Amino acid sequence: MLRADDPVPVSPGAVIAGKYRVDGVLGRGGFGVVVAATHLALRQPVAIKILLPTVARAGDAGLRLQREAQAASRLRGEHTARVLDFGALEDGSTFMVMERLHGQDLAQIIRERSPIPLPLAIEFVLQACEALAEAHALGIVHRDVKPANLFLTARHDGSPCVKVVDFGMSKSLTDLQGNLTKTTAVLGTPYYMSPEQMRSSKHVTSRADVWSLGIVLHELLAGRVPYNGDTLGELCSRVFTRPPDPLRAQRPEVPEALERVVLRCLQKAEGDRYPSVAHLAVDLAPFAPPHAQVHVDRVVRTLGFGDRSAVAGCHTSVPPPAPPPSVAPPAPASAARQSAAPPPLTQSQVRDARASGVRLVAGAGVLLALSLALAVGVLVGRRAPEGTAATGPSAAPSAVSAPSVTSASTSASAGASGAPPAPPAPVPSASQGAPPRRAPSAAPRRSDEPPMPAPKRPPDDDLGDFHVRH
Repeated sequence: MLRADDPVPVSPGAVIAGKYRVDGVLGRGGFGVVVAATHLALRQPVAIKILLPTVARAGDAGLRLQREAQAASRLRGEHTARVLDFGALEDGSTFMVMERLHGQDLAQIIRERSPIPLPLAIEFVLQACEALAEAHALGIVHRDVKPANLFLTARHDGSPCVKVVDFGMSKSLTDLQGNLTKTTAVLGTPYYMSPEQMRSSKHVTSRADVWSLGIVLHELLAGRVPYNGDTLGELCSRVFTRPPDPLRAQRPEVPEALERVVLRCLQKAEGDRYPSVAHLAVDLAPFAPPHAQVHVDRVVRTLGFGDRSAVAGCHTSVPPPAPPPSVAPPAPASAARQSAAPPPLTQSQVRDARASGVRLVAGAGVLLALSLALAVGVLVGRRAPEGTAATGPSAAPSAVSAPSVTSASTSASAGASGAPPAPPAPVPSASQGAPPRRAPSAAPRRSDEPPMPAPKRPPDDDLGDFHVRH
């Protein structure tokens, strides 16, 4: 790794490959340095990326730089940094010569000017889409789209121009060798990596770049990324399990439709995202300034869709934005009923349920009949005077009369006629439904009043399997 105080592989004034004079250091990173240089014959300013000798000889960093040169050299669009040359130094360091750009990358602009005006942010992303559309059409996935790799420069007329740089992490979908990316390798910057790229970088598709563009657009508008964490593990856990931070909660003036576009980019399942950057560009078009509409048309044509109507007819609908975390949407009543619905019954369960219902109904009828009989007996006892003999047909004891009342009436009748007293009426058992109790004083009864018939107990056959337990 190259530290800030480490010497660079070349010094100002040195000549690389016999034609590039080093003018100074533009920047340095963990694996090498970028220097400003001038082509001696053409007087052309260039930038040269040089890997450290130890890095170039160990591992596959040198091969990655060569692959970046090969991938970028195939791209001819305005929004890709052009690659001019590639070679190796005498000490084994590899280098790549690129056009020298003047300006700032979007990471610096976000730190200094955030939040970015909405039309300008949309234009930046559309220009990046144009470069990625050309790469995707050639089967190249960038895999490291982030603000630091989107360099903002100016055209000759002063208008802004975004260039995509650093295809060192790129992957060719048509490369059959696949030697540089192992199945478990994870390449890219975690804040901008899609869930599938966090798992493995080998089998990612162009939709991984769509995810990264969604993160970039969110950061341009809100000034921060939608997923954050103190550690790499915490960040990955949030990407896998949580929705992104709501864009409009951080910048309320963002239209809801634009927030839905960002959410479509950040769908965790690849199939739920935009199928291509062309679909993304078409949905961004309503928010872009008039002079930026040309980028939408270029993206659509580059990916072979012809015009916008072909893209609009096949892209999926945009999901509604997620509510703020503090406000949970109420669950629909129909959904709650569906979630609480029991599983369907089997045929045997249906038959058992019907039989149980019949038994319950029969038992309820028996209880009702016994209750009525008991109530009638109580009323009859109240109407006969206490200690007075009952004469005539009405003196017959009721089947539901209490034993004490029946015995007293019988004894009184026997004393008046001189006949021996009749044996007491049998006490109804508990199974017959009439619990033994002492009836209150009987009310006087008229002799011409017809006797009240005793309620009949239904036969045991009608009770089915239902039994009354006390």
